Amino acid sequence: MACPGVVPGQKNLTFRDIIEQREPVSPRISPNGRMVAFLVRQSSLADNSSRTSLYVVTPGSQARKLAEETTISQLEWTPDNSALTAILPCDRKTGLCRVSISEGRRTEVFDPDLRVSSYAWSPDGTRIAFVTSQAPDPDEAKRMENEGVIYDDSSFGIRNFTNRTWTRGGKPEIRIWEQKSEKSFTIAQDLNLTSVRRLVWSPDSRKLALEYVPAKRAEYSINTSHIGLIDIERRVSRPIVTWKDASRGPQWSPDSKALVFASLGDTNPSEKFYENRMSLYIWEEEAGEPRRVKSPDAYRYLNGARWDHTGKNLLFEFEDGSRSCLYRIPAAGGSSSAVIPGADHFSSFHFDGPGHKAAAIRQALTAAPEIVLVDVDSGTSQTLTDLNPALRNVRLVDGTEIRWKNRFGHETNGFLLRGGSGVQRGRGV
Repeated sequence: MACPGVVPGQKNLTFRDIIEQREPVSPRISPNGRMVAFLVRQSSLADNSSRTSLYVVTPGSQARKLAEETTISQLEWTPDNSALTAILPCDRKTGLCRVSISEGRRTEVFDPDLRVSSYAWSPDGTRIAFVTSQAPDPDEAKRMENEGVIYDDSSFGIRNFTNRTWTRGGKPEIRIWEQKSEKSFTIAQDLNLTSVRRLVWSPDSRKLALEYVPAKRAEYSINTSHIGLIDIERRVSRPIVTWKDASRGPQWSPDSKALVFASLGDTNPSEKFYENRMSLYIWEEEAGEPRRVKSPDAYRYLNGARWDHTGKNLLFEFEDGSRSCLYRIPAAGGSSSAVIPGADHFSSFHFDGPGHKAAAIRQALTAAPEIVLVDVDSGTSQTLTDLNPALRNVRLVDGTEIRWKNRFGHETNGFLLRGGSGVQRGRGV
């Protein structure tokens, strides 16, 4: 889409165009693969504010807005495809709400006074696993507001700083809410954790895997996370991967007998600071110790994987600096290959129940992000939205990728954007 000449009616890109573009996030495909829900964030220069909207779309139709608030988060489908759940205002209190996909009507799922930081529906729709914690002490919160916070990155980590989570909250509780009784019970109290990053139900709805941050130890890296297992029926929990560095993104096999996750492995973090090559690992309940999925490919950062619908391959999202895409690798090991051809950037994949389809975000240097529906078997995609039609009237030019190595020999990259025709040196673009 390079612009060799000036197109009549087109204008140069402005700061307002960049700031006020509509940005899609959190695409969620329904379990039956027929609908896609997503959030759209948009900022306003005039109001110095931003809003988040909730939409649902079916292929071949216009997206419908169901809600608009200052913030909406934790978007998920109910397992029966009948509604959405999210954290948003409901009856003037922000909490976990059920949103009707027909008219957007909201109803509380459970007590809105519960501080839900993350949650997950069981596949059979009978339960919700969620993480909650006590609210900060009002006096302490006021003191921090007045006096500030002394930030210790050896205790909190750089990611806490960039996310503005500068203090530790109370110890989180993992609870199971049962839809039939509308009551919840606490579970996994014996796990030595400080926060929970992910909850994942097994397909048979009998077990729960979790990624959590353990209590700090001197030998741990600042990114250390462990993986635990909870037997819901027996109400028994135990850690299953307790390596010294990050173990991320556990996902269950179709038969509920194994987990796949991404990790640097059982290494010493201080010795691998600059050589952080990640791999996929499979933990099987009968084997006990995780096995590495051997591959000649090198991955600097992975956030997890999942089995495909055959149970023979693994799917994972990976960005190499040039492009983000969905990749497939045999679960037994081997080379990986891109599921979707081309050079466009695909991210935020979310899969339907069988795993045949996925919702994702597609964008490129000269194409604003849109929601797409991906056929996982063929690698084809269908665009479902047109969120920024005004950008078609903006003059855009392609970028040139440049790669270089730093003094440690590690390669990185960037993109050089050159002015097209009609752009003069010294004038704003």
